[in-house]
Amino acid sequence: MHIDVHDQTSYEHSISNLAALKLIHDEGVDVTKICTHFMVHVNTHMDAGYDILVAGVNELFQSAEIYDSEIEDEDDYKELVEDGLGDSTLIIKDSLFERVLNGIFGEEFETILTKSGHALEYSDCEFRPLPLGNGIAVLMTYPGMIHELVKEIISLKHHAIKFDYRAKEMNSDGVSYQNHKRTA
Repeated sequence: MHIDVHDQTSYEHSISNLAALKLIHDEGVDVTKICTHFMVHVNTHMDAGYDILVAGVNELFQSAEIYDSEIEDEDDYKELVEDGLGDSTLIIKDSLFERVLNGIFGEEFETILTKSGHALEYSDCEFRPLPLGNGIAVLMTYPGMIHELVKEIISLKHHAIKFDYRAKEMNSDGVSYQNHKRTA
């Protein structure tokens, strides 16, 4: 049995979208609010992947948005993307990331964050902390399979939760978390 290359690509991306929805669902999000379809038709350029990515990540964190330096007027993130990496950038803001990035485990988390893009097989992305340390940025040259990005973002969330818990545990043991803050 032979399958047309366009059909095969459509099925692969559709399965990736479905897997992304499952990952988001496993985090406790009602995915029926995110997306009504996940199928991809590459011939008609219909792909819900970006919508699933942004809406799903928005449900997992306080804020998620796509930043495009070519059409945005704001200079908030220009320095982040000025080296030309990424066609678009997913900006994720959350107080969890802010606490961890600016806390005692900030450098350790930042190391994990910046190595995250190297683990992706189908996507060409780079992960960085936001300049103010209030979230993370995913610079996407080629987002590839959306489930891969969602899985990595969820993994970063779990790392941040562990670091945040450890920092709070240190504070409860009489070690001041505030005295160990990183300086920029």
